Amino acid sequence: MKKIFIVLGMHRSATSLTAGILSSYGMYTGKKEDLFKANKANQRGFFENKHINLLDEVIWCENKIYSSSCITKRAILFKNTKYKADINTIIKNLIEGSGNGQDIFIKDPRMCVTLPVWEKEIQKYKLKENIIVVFRHPFEVAKSLQKRDNMNFIYALKLWFYYNLSILYCISNCDTPVLVLNHEEYFNAKTEQIKKLEDFTGYKDSNKKAADFIDTSLRHNIASSIEEQINTGFKDMIFKLYGYLIYLSSINNVIVSKKDLKQYDEYLEKMFYTSYDNKQEDMMYMQFKDNNGREKKVWCVYQLYNKKDILALKFRNYFQMCGITDIYIYGNGTVTEELIPIINKAGINVKNIFDKNQQNYIKDLQKIDSSIYIINTVVNYGESILKDLSRYFIPSFILDIYKLLMELL
Repeated sequence: MKKIFIVLGMHRSATSLTAGILSSYGMYTGKKEDLFKANKANQRGFFENKHINLLDEVIWCENKIYSSSCITKRAILFKNTKYKADINTIIKNLIEGSGNGQDIFIKDPRMCVTLPVWEKEIQKYKLKENIIVVFRHPFEVAKSLQKRDNMNFIYALKLWFYYNLSILYCISNCDTPVLVLNHEEYFNAKTEQIKKLEDFTGYKDSNKKAADFIDTSLRHNIASSIEEQINTGFKDMIFKLYGYLIYLSSINNVIVSKKDLKQYDEYLEKMFYTSYDNKQEDMMYMQFKDNNGREKKVWCVYQLYNKKDILALKFRNYFQMCGITDIYIYGNGTVTEELIPIINKAGINVKNIFDKNQQNYIKDLQKIDSSIYIINTVVNYGESILKDLSRYFIPSFILDIYKLLMELL
């Protein structure tokens, strides 16, 4: 029976390292073009499928949480979704893309919360599910997020707590085999850690080079060198959960009871309502001005990425019907990045892209021939952007990308 390994863990916790080792064993997680490319934050690569990542973002928004960097006062697991068909499509593509006898793995930190909706669909296929949990010292994760995302250190610790508690709820009282790995052991006991992984996956001695994948030079933010002023009570709550994870990583048959997690629920609620930062800023991170706009943005990115071929055809037909050959694009962000290849494939000429952060963009807009269409992609700012465009550019033909996609799809 084909196996599927689900790698769960907070951001910056060696989930990519673990997924990379699974990939070195020959497991499959998608076509090369569907995987996120390596960057400075992850020099070896993320081993993360874009389709899964984007869909998880949409499911977060569906549940009224508009960023995977936000916490709630309860460890909420998403148990239902209207995107079941999309999950099924991804699973089918993974099964079809993998060879005979080739196992599958999936990895996305957001799945610490979305896993239940994935499991419901995975169970429809003949796949033997296995879960690999990876955790890291909370200070190291917080410092890494502080450097990478400029996230408040205290808030990052809260996020660490939220993700790891959500993971524990995912695996509580479940029949799925679970392996819990401590990030620290990849560097302090590399041989033993890899043996644990190989024993669990059944890939014993299958790849002698797996250990070489662990590059100690890429390890940063070691806990012993991190000096931060932490409220004593807050630190105690964080480290009680960290100690429990260390215990789980030391046993072979991982069993978590929901009763064991009750005290941590109380801790999370207290963290949610309390600032432990002297500047009282730790709850400000990732608060969006327009939640509806954020939800629209995520939805648009997901549709543009996953339906690029059919959209290119529909854009071509739509523009021909409207007599459009040239367009301008307003907005220079994620939506624009996904839109440009589709517009090019549709045979439409993009004359210019206007970035609202550029100093002279209003003057440049006013110079445009009023018969040219503008596609507005700054959906996360809501209706106010459309009003601004209309004021600067009259008469105008402004296409709201969100409404346009709703019409075409």
